[in-house]
Amino acid sequence: MKGGFFSGRNANLPLYGPSGDTFILSADDFVKKLFSATEGVYPYLNPTIDAHVNSEYKLQPHTIQWSYRELDTKQIYEDNDFKVTTVPVHHGPFAALAYRVQVAGCVISFSGDMSGRFNTMPGLAMGSDLLVAHNAIPEDTTGVP
Repeated sequence: MKGGFFSGRNANLPLYGPSGDTFILSADDFVKKLFSATEGVYPYLNPTIDAHVNSEYKLQPHTIQWSYRELDTKQIYEDNDFKVTTVPVHHGPFAALAYRVQVAGCVISFSGDMSGRFNTMPGLAMGSDLLVAHNAIPEDTTGVP
């Protein structure tokens, strides 16, 4: 967000994230809380989300419905250059998504810290040119990390 001020960004910036649950805010609510003019962590960035305030570009949050009961891959974005699909992944009690981005003839799949409990990541990443995966907990960890 901040980099947009220094780079001369003038195109809106879409942001996609999971719906909220007991432990985490939805993508929309997260952005509102983070950039609220009165209670936000970064209130000076409020013009990027407030429709009534002028700014060079707007952050456009989109909430993706997340459910451990609906594990299908969903296309969430497509234009002339990009195609983005997502799938729910297991991250304990937190709503989490993995993403597959197709751009310039390449496929890159992204996953955060998650377990393989839903078995959804292999299908999403199949045929990817690059897999970016976060691994915060060593494989030999025991107990509740």
